[in-house]
Parts: sequence; structure tokens; C-alpha cells
Amino acid sequence: MKRLTILLALICGLTFYSCEDIFEDWETEEDEYYYDDNSGGDGPGDGSNPGSSGVNGSYTFNYTCPAGSSNSITIPEGTAACQAAYEYFAKMYGCNEADFFNEANCRMCYDCGFDNYCSVCN
Repeated sequence: MKRLTILLALICGLTFYSCEDIFEDWETEEDEYYYDDNSGGDGPGDGSNPGSSGVNGSYTFNYTCPAGSSNSITIPEGTAACQAAYEYFAKMYGCNEADFFNEANCRMCYDCGFDNYCSVCN
């Protein structure tokens, strides 16, 4: 019985130690996601626009919601249609205009070529 108690204490101690190490790694690990809009190419979005007011080929889009709140968001530069889609998407989601979420997703799908937004489109 004494051996069983020692063995169980040892197993439990190792189990908790291992889990503690795993959770410690999760808490201290910093994942950074970076969208590089200056990845090369010709035209908008390649960093060639000298009038860009943002960083990495981006600009600040300001909008006002129907409820009266004003917000701003950084939009990456691209084609005129894609920039308009980003702006529409930002305003609809930023103002919580749920009736227009599908339309905003479809604009991102069709105008920017982001397939992961296409699931709600006809």
C-alpha cells in the first residue's frame, strides 16, 4: 500500500509538472501576425504610391455610424474596387449593421479576390 501511494504521488507530480510547462509556454508565447501589403508588384499596394498616408501602403479610413459614433481604421491600398470593398466592410462591421454583413463579405470576395469571404455569396 505504501508503494502504491508513493507511485501515485510521483505520477501525479509529474503530470502536473508537465501540464504546467505546457500552459506556461502558451502564456509567454507571442504570436505576431503581419500583413505585408508591400510584397512587390506594379501599381497600388506595392508601396509605389508616394501619397500614402499610412504605413506599408495603407491609409486611414474615417467613417461615422448611423448611431453617431465616429471611427477610423487602417485600410491597405489596392485597386479602387478592393479599397471600396474594404471601406464598406469596415463600416458595416464597425457599426454592427448585421443586415449588410453578407453584402460586405461578397464585396470582399468579388472585388478583392478573398475566397474565404465567398461562402455567403450566391
